[in-house]
Order: sequence, then C-alpha cells, then structure tokens
Amino acid sequence: MREETSSKAVSGFLRTGLGRLSAIVLGFLGLLVAARRLPAESLGAFVLLQVTVTFLVEFTSAGIHQAIPRFMARSDWRLSDAAIPLLFFRLLTVGAAGLLVVVFRAPLAGLFGSERYAELVWLVPCMMVLGATNALLRSVLEGRLRFGVLGLVGVVRSTTNFVAIVVLLLVAGLGVTGLIWAYILAEGAALLVGIAGTEFTPRWSGRIAALREMLRFGAPIQINYLLLFVSDRLDTLVIAVVLGPGAVAAYEIARKFPDAIEALFEAYSQAYLPLTARLYFSEGPSHLSRFLCGSLRWITFVAGTAAVGVCVAASDLVTLLFSEEYVSSIVPLYWLMAALPWVLVQHILGYSLMATGSTKRLPVVNALHAALCLVGYLVLVPRFGIAGAGFTVMFGTAILNPIAVGLVRSAGVEVRAASYLKPIAIMSLIVFVSLTFGFVGLLAGILATVAYLSIAAASSLVSVTEAWDQVRRALDSHR
Repeated sequence: MREETSSKAVSGFLRTGLGRLSAIVLGFLGLLVAARRLPAESLGAFVLLQVTVTFLVEFTSAGIHQAIPRFMARSDWRLSDAAIPLLFFRLLTVGAAGLLVVVFRAPLAGLFGSERYAELVWLVPCMMVLGATNALLRSVLEGRLRFGVLGLVGVVRSTTNFVAIVVLLLVAGLGVTGLIWAYILAEGAALLVGIAGTEFTPRWSGRIAALREMLRFGAPIQINYLLLFVSDRLDTLVIAVVLGPGAVAAYEIARKFPDAIEALFEAYSQAYLPLTARLYFSEGPSHLSRFLCGSLRWITFVAGTAAVGVCVAASDLVTLLFSEEYVSSIVPLYWLMAALPWVLVQHILGYSLMATGSTKRLPVVNALHAALCLVGYLVLVPRFGIAGAGFTVMFGTAILNPIAVGLVRSAGVEVRAASYLKPIAIMSLIVFVSLTFGFVGLLAGILATVAYLSIAAASSLVSVTEAWDQVRRALDSHR
C-alpha cells in the first residue's frame, strides 16, 4: 500500500506540477515585465492588494479548504451532502469581507502609505469571489484525486495571466490596473476549467449538519492559518508600514525565487495530503512514517539544490532579470533561500498532522513561530530593512523545527530527522564557503550546484535507481 501511495503521490506531483511549472516560468516573466514597466511604488501597491485578497480568502474559509480532502477520504462521508451549504457559506463570507475592505479603504491606504492602494481597492470584491470559488474547487479536485485537472487549471491560469499582462501593460498601457485585470481574467478562466473538470452534480438538498461538522474540524486549521499568515506574509505588511510600497516591491522580487520552488512543492502537497490521509486510515501510522521520511528527504534535496544555485548567483540573477533598481533584493534573497528547506519541512510535517486528524496540535508550534516572526519583523525591519525580514524567516523556522518534529511523533508517527538534516547541512556549508570567499555569480552558481549534487551522491543522499523506479511506476499506473 505504501508503494502504491508513493506512486500515486509522484503521479499527482507530475500532473499538477505541469501547472505549477507553467506558473513559475510565466509568473517570473510576468513579474519581469511589471518590474521593468511600472514604478516600484505601483508594483508594491499591487503586491499589497494581492496579500489582502489572499489573506481574506483563507481567513473567511474557516479552514474548510483543508478539511474537504480529508473528509472526502472517509467512506462514510459524501460531498454532495455539503456542496450547496459550502458554496453559499463561501460566497456570503467572502462577499462581506470584500465589502469591508472597500468601506475601510482610506484607513488601509494610510496605514500602508500608498494612495494607489485606495484607488485600486474597488476591484478587491471581484478578486476575492473568484479566488474563494477557485480555492473551493481546488479542494474538491484534490479530494477526488483529479490531479490532471489541477495541472490543467494551473496551465490555463498562468497562461491567461501572462498573455493578459503583455496585452494590457505593453500594448494597452493600462499600468497597474492592467495587472489587476490580468489577475481577474486568469482566475475566471481557471474557474471555468475547474468547474468542467469536477464532473460533479451537487444535491440541492444539502445538509447544514455536514457543513457544521466541517467547520468544527476546520476551526483549529483556521487558527493555524492565521498563525501561518503572521509568519509567512506579515513581513510584507510590516515592510509596507515601516518602509513603504517601494520596499514591498523589492522584497517581493526577493520572495519570487523561493516562492517559485514552494509552488512546485504545493503540487506535491496537493497529492500528499489526500493520499496520506487514506494511507493512515487504511494502513496506520507506521506506513505514514516511512512515506513521510522519504518525502522529507526528497523535498530537502530539491530545495537544497535550488538554494545553493540561487544564493551563489543571486547578484547576477537580480540585476540581469529585474535591473539595478532592485539591488536591495539581493541580501534578503540569501536569507529566504536558506530558509526554504526549513519552510518546506515545516509544511510537510503539518500536512502529516492533518492526515492523522491531529489538527489541534497544529497551532502549538505555529503560535510560537508566529510570535518569533512578529517580534523579529518589528525589531529587525526598522533597523536592517528588508534584509531583517529575510533573516527572521530563516531563523524563526529553523529554531522551531524540533518542536514540530516532537508534535508529529506525539501523534504516533515517527520522524527520522537525519532524512532532511543531511541535505540542509550540505547546502549550508557550500553557500557559506561560497559567500565567505566571494565566489559568486552565474558561473559560480552552476559550479556550486554541481558540487552540491556531487557531495549528495557521494554521501548516498539519494538513490537514482529508486527515484527512476518510483517515477516509472507512477507513469505506468496512468497509461
């Protein structure tokens, strides 16, 4: 069963990864166009708008986006009983939140120091409704293991967004408003594909009791999300308040590199959560433990490879892609890439706790993480600028890893820390030596990446034969 689950997880990653890969490539190109076409202040205002929409979409969900895949893994639960109440609940909560943002646009714009924010906020309700509906559909597709449809949705969204950016910014010259309309068009196109791919007919006589059950399960997850937001995205808001929207744009460019790798991880996590929930129910915690440790090893290996290359080549990457205007993005980029393996480990440990149903354990470590990050942002950003925010992300995530591991073990799932500490240690050593001796640039980044892969192979970090066999089984199972 574990081998079958591994195969399905890899297959799901391959299928959803196509959408993520297109989002990474086209997202980079879209940001490149926007960074070179728009003033930093306007780009920063758009980033703040996106953060607002993303936060409110998840905040108003009450945890049901994460609850749906796990409930669908149960044989005694039917989505048709909850579909209509879920839809009405989401539209009601997200619509009300969108209207509140419009009403309080002036105080928000004053807080962020951005007049453009107030001018653009009128489109927030539309962005939120589309984002919330897409998030709901994505959860259903994950629960039904429709990974191919998820990949197609990602391709359609990223392609539509990039084409719209080119047309609306470069051709029509709409400026930052064009970025917002590109977002709306992309979410609308993704919604149409997602609806067509669900192949699901809801019962109009849905039961409110089914919704209440999901809300009770999702309450700890919702608290967990709020804590994650403090540690993951509050840095952007603190930077806006302290340094202004121009610094937000520079920090967003630094975030784009690790966020791209994290987007690929999300393709794996979309398969990981529903599959491990089924594995836990059918085989027990010991099987989940072996699958978890294998996942941690591969995730940190991939993240470490990316971190080595990007950190060593950071100066050339930022200036060549986004111009000298964003040279302040280089130092925070170092810290954010160094934090990437720790962040992904934290996510996969959290998903494993969800798979066991131990959602009440999630807020514990994340509350400590949020408190550390909040203090770090408030203390270090005014003193060290956006570099202080990057350091806080790395330090806060790494120092709390033992607590996260302890919580997973307390749920009956064993975690072998060596499965991820070895690749992180190798990565840290190579990056430290390269930066200390000034061995930086694109060529240096390529050589450092080769060195990392060589050391990893010599230390038996990965098994090429095992990897190929797993991918082959995944492909064979879907022919």
